[in-house]
Amino acid sequence: MSGVATPAFDTEFRLVLACSRLPADEVSVRYLACQVENWEKVLKYAEWHELTPLICHALIDSGCPLSSSMSENLVRKVRKNAQKNLLLTAELLRIMRALVAENIRAIPYKGPVQAESTYGNLAMRGFCDLDILVAGEDVQRTLSVMHELGYRGEYSFTPTQETKYLRSACEYNFLHESNQVRVEIHWQVVPAQLGLTIEFNRLWSRTKFLPIGSSRLRVLSPEDAVLVLSLHGFKHLWSCLKWVCDIATLPSSSDDLDWSYVLDEADRIGAVRVVLVALFLANQMYQSPLPDPIRLRLRRDPVAVSIAREIVSSYAPGASVSRLKAWLLMLRAHSGLRLRVTYVARTLLDPATEEVVCTPERSMVVMRTQRVFHVARQAISDFYKSQRN
Repeated sequence: MSGVATPAFDTEFRLVLACSRLPADEVSVRYLACQVENWEKVLKYAEWHELTPLICHALIDSGCPLSSSMSENLVRKVRKNAQKNLLLTAELLRIMRALVAENIRAIPYKGPVQAESTYGNLAMRGFCDLDILVAGEDVQRTLSVMHELGYRGEYSFTPTQETKYLRSACEYNFLHESNQVRVEIHWQVVPAQLGLTIEFNRLWSRTKFLPIGSSRLRVLSPEDAVLVLSLHGFKHLWSCLKWVCDIATLPSSSDDLDWSYVLDEADRIGAVRVVLVALFLANQMYQSPLPDPIRLRLRRDPVAVSIAREIVSSYAPGASVSRLKAWLLMLRAHSGLRLRVTYVARTLLDPATEEVVCTPERSMVVMRTQRVFHVARQAISDFYKSQRN
């Protein structure tokens, strides 16, 4: 298995990486902090990658020589994040109680669950919304519960729109009208376009109980968390380092993680390369150890290593991933011809969710024709931009 060449990260970005490793290497943190020339850049990197709580805690705990104004700023950020996380956690518990009362099976993930189960502290992980996974057959009842709790949906649907939306999307976004909490109700982890479907019943049968406050929530098993978090990061092409950090930290919080099950389940849904990219990316960015079964599969899959190399390079200052490049990376991450053909067909032919919602009366033939031209125009535009650069 070939290694990944590390891009020329600047000192500020390297400090962010050092601070977000768990446990943080205090010697490295202090050494890099002494070389930082632009602290605003450090905070911007941390904010962009949603790592501000980890960075603040690491800088404070490591005893870095910081100015009094910077120290006060970090403490303010830590307190603000802790208050926000407590509010969101209390709201999650309220929603879960309401769903349980209606006999709706629901699995919260990311957010407070990730902070508590993986980082061991609700204040250590930044999150701005709540994510809850439910069975497809329970979506309508879940939406009704959310409305009763004071939430309003992102869209106002006609029956025709709603049918199309539920078929093409994987989540329904809500905003509470008074406390402004955002909640995403998922019936799949990724959109149908990606062709990677997880069976809710299989997840539910393996759930574990996680104590949060005075409550106990059903959450994903560590193995299923690896799979779900890998799919989520893949959906966004790992643009946010927080998701890589989650993957890197998860194995260390679960000593008895069954890697054979992870690979078997990933193979079953066609997402094994997605999982390999996630774990190799965590290894490259955070030096998280690769379990033997994962290392073995990576040796047989140079494409996964190549994809990880592209993503690592995208974190370098000034780097970016064009839509064409992102599309090609996602295509390569699909395992097998059938899944690749499905992904290409759906990318070219299936209208975007916004198109379905905004133009419900148009025929599918018209929308698909327009979609082909739209994708082709984007690809040509990105190609010519890359040639000029």
